[in-house]
Amino acid sequence: RLERKRGDGVCELDLDEVADLQRLAASLLPASEKICGVSKYGRPVEHGARGQLLEVGAYISSHLTEGWYSIFWMCAYIYVTVTFHIPLFSLAWALILEYTEFSLDDTTFRAIDYAISHVDAHLYVFFAVLLMLLDRLVCGRRLWTRFTGRTIVVVDSTVNYKLLRAYGSKLGALAFPFTAFRVTGQNGEDHFVHEMTHLAT
Repeated sequence: RLERKRGDGVCELDLDEVADLQRLAASLLPASEKICGVSKYGRPVEHGARGQLLEVGAYISSHLTEGWYSIFWMCAYIYVTVTFHIPLFSLAWALILEYTEFSLDDTTFRAIDYAISHVDAHLYVFFAVLLMLLDRLVCGRRLWTRFTGRTIVVVDSTVNYKLLRAYGSKLGALAFPFTAFRVTGQNGEDHFVHEMTHLAT
């Protein structure tokens, strides 16, 4: 048994634990090469773990960029349709009147015109949500999850989830506001079920 005093306490390590630390240190470089796809000499390293990691990253990033793309395209639609006076349903109604022969009295025409303008207003209000649903459909994600901020939850041993939570939080701090996300974590054998499963969608 190895002992090292730290202030008033004692840090004790068994020989098995020392061997575990040595194995951990020895496996760090090979594991990093497989994940990063490059050896310490700069040569490409092919491994399935990297492909799986990139696939998961692309899936998560599609969640995070959903709001940004939806807002961008919604704003573009509003700028174009308001600037050129061509709201979608009002434009369709105008083309119908132009290329067909409708005989409507003035009251009926005004009522239909107001109703179609009302539909255009609804489209302006809910266009971002419709774009989010379209983005989810194209990316193969569930359609009816909540339209809220995104959270990445790390479920692992206490040491691992704290390290990954710190790393993920740093990435979140570097993200643009529209793609920001929360990072939290918990030990799956400890408090995860009680603290976080009720928040899952």
